[in-house]
Amino acid sequence: MSIGNEGVADALQAIPIHATPRRERSANVIEAFFYRHRERLVWLHGAMFLFFLAVILIPVWLPDAPENATPLSHFTTFANYAMWGLWFPLVFLSVIVTGRSWCGLLCPMGAASEWANKRDLQRAIPTWLRWEGTPIVSFLFITILGQTVGVRDHPEAIAEVFGGTMLLAIVIGYLYGRKKRAWCRHACPIGLLLGR
Repeated sequence: MSIGNEGVADALQAIPIHATPRRERSANVIEAFFYRHRERLVWLHGAMFLFFLAVILIPVWLPDAPENATPLSHFTTFANYAMWGLWFPLVFLSVIVTGRSWCGLLCPMGAASEWANKRDLQRAIPTWLRWEGTPIVSFLFITILGQTVGVRDHPEAIAEVFGGTMLLAIVIGYLYGRKKRAWCRHACPIGLLLGR
């Protein structure tokens, strides 16, 4: 899963102009480090992708966790903690400290979409995808679906919602974009919250 130099540069340079000097320094240090080591970035993307797949898929085949299970004693509990106690908070904390670095460096969906985009059909991004309301619709759909199926409590629901979102990111990356990160720029519900 390689995001490629253009994708990393796009994501890392999308730091808002109104960023504080401290945040700018943090973002610049991280950007410089990953620019110097960009050939190794594929390993970080691959690791995040595999970790994400493990967290959403393995618990589906495990027995339910006992009530006294902890993240260290049962993988399903660990996966639930990794998703809701680590992944989501880190997304938003990274915005405060380093701008949109999460998108270009750690997001498994962005990496998967970028990988698919390198093998894509080279179609132009359609109007419905470029519509400013698309990420809002995406956010509402995923949120309502997640609440309906109990995404915070059931491993099958986590696999359904996040696996489906990952599949959608890959399909959009494959079909559209011409190396323009169509999923990240136009459909990602978290990208909307991060200011795209």
